[in-house]
Amino acid sequence: MALKIASLDSNKHHSLEHQKSCLLALRSLWGQCIPHVLLAGELKCHGHGYGLGTTLLMGRHPAPGNALCFAIQTIPGPCTYYVTGRWINRLLKKAEVLEYTCCAAGDTALLPLAEEALRKVHACNILVNDLHPNNIVLTGQRNRMGVLFVDFSHSDSAPTLAQLEKEICSLRAVFS
Repeated sequence: MALKIASLDSNKHHSLEHQKSCLLALRSLWGQCIPHVLLAGELKCHGHGYGLGTTLLMGRHPAPGNALCFAIQTIPGPCTYYVTGRWINRLLKKAEVLEYTCCAAGDTALLPLAEEALRKVHACNILVNDLHPNNIVLTGQRNRMGVLFVDFSHSDSAPTLAQLEKEICSLRAVFS
């Protein structure tokens, strides 16, 4: 499970509630280009907090050719946590880092697949509004790749056509 936790009296709590709303609006895309939501709401097991949990994604972030991607960290215990980029929960100790090597030509060939996934999100009237490699996960093998968007903390509903086209351009920049 990919789990994000925030104190109930923090701004992150409101951000997680916002992400939950967007992910619920994208329910028809769960498992296609959005991870499945497994839990969302108040947590009482470690004090009072708010949690948002999605399926654990096995994959890597987009990168130029021959780059080494450190994409997945798993922490043994009752849950498996997905940690992206520079965010690491200080409460979590031992982690296993799985390495993925990007294909030699980079991920440019996956741009049409990524655009198709983003257009599906846009068709649900959601703007991701924060596209960069750490918020995109590439899954699968070379013949059966998938593209998933994993962070909706800055997302917006009811975007304009200009915003949607600008976001497509941002996606193209990630894959170029």
